[in-house]
Amino acid sequence: MSELGTIVKGRVISGRLCFNSLERARWTAAIANFSGDVEIIIRRPKKERSHDQNAYYWGVVIQLITEYTGDVPVKLHDLFKKTYLGGRSTTTLTTREFEDYLEQIKAWAAEHNIIIPDPERVDF
Repeated sequence: MSELGTIVKGRVISGRLCFNSLERARWTAAIANFSGDVEIIIRRPKKERSHDQNAYYWGVVIQLITEYTGDVPVKLHDLFKKTYLGGRSTTTLTTREFEDYLEQIKAWAAEHNIIIPDPERVDF
C-alpha cells in the first residue's frame, strides 16, 4: 500500500459523487487497501498538457533544434527535462507548466540563434 494513496476521478452530480465503471473499480480497490483512519481530498482535476502542445513540442520545437544540432530528438528531450524539470516527466505537467517549459526551451534556442515560431504561426 502506497503512502500516497490512489487518485480516483469522479464527477459530482446534484451533490452525489459518481464514477464510471473503471473509476468505481479503482475506488473499491483503493478502499480495500486501507484500514483505520483515512483522509479523502476532493479537488478539481488538473488540466494536463494538451495534444496540441505535445504535437508542437515534438513536431516544431524539438524538430527545429534537432535540425540545428544534429542530436537525436529523444536525447534533446531528456536533456531539456533534466535541465528545466529536474528530470520530471513532461506527462505530469499541467498545460500552464508545459507552457513554461516550452518558453524555457525557446529561450535556450534563441540564445543559440534557433528561431522557434509560436504555435499559431505553424502547422504541426
